[in-house]
Amino acid sequence: PSRSPEVLSVLSAMDRTGVDFFLDVHGDEELPYVFFSGAERTPIWSKDAPDGTNGERIRRLHGYFVSCYRRQNPDVQKEIGYPPPDSEEIAMAHMNVATNQVSNRFDCLGLTLEMPFKDCATNADPERGFDVRRAKRLG
Repeated sequence: PSRSPEVLSVLSAMDRTGVDFFLDVHGDEELPYVFFSGAERTPIWSKDAPDGTNGERIRRLHGYFVSCYRRQNPDVQKEIGYPPPDSEEIAMAHMNVATNQVSNRFDCLGLTLEMPFKDCATNADPERGFDVRRAKRLG
C-alpha cells in the first residue's frame, strides 16, 4: 500500500463496485504489433479453477474477444505477442501484473492490449506509422 497508493485506491474502488471486464492498454516499445495478452496459466485460466468451469469460460471469452477485435481492425493479430508462461508456477510469480490480478480477483475476463510505438509490422503505413487515428480505431 505505501509503495503504490494509487493502486490501492483503484483496487478498493473495484472491490466496492465489482469488475465484469478488465482491459489494460499499453504501448510496447519493442514489438511492432497490436496484440492481446491474457491471464494464461493463472488459476482462472486453469481447469482446476475453484468452480471447475472458470478455465473454459475465460478461455472462450478470451478467444471470442480477440476474434471479434481481429475482424473489426486489421492491425490486431494473434500470432506474435508475449508467450504465455511455461508453467502455472511461473504464472503465479506474476500475479502483480494487472491483468492476472484483476482476472483472478474478480473472476472476469482480463486482457492487456499492446500497441506499437512506431508502426504495426503486419499492417504498415510508411507515411503515418501507428498514429492517434489508428489507436482510436482500437476503441
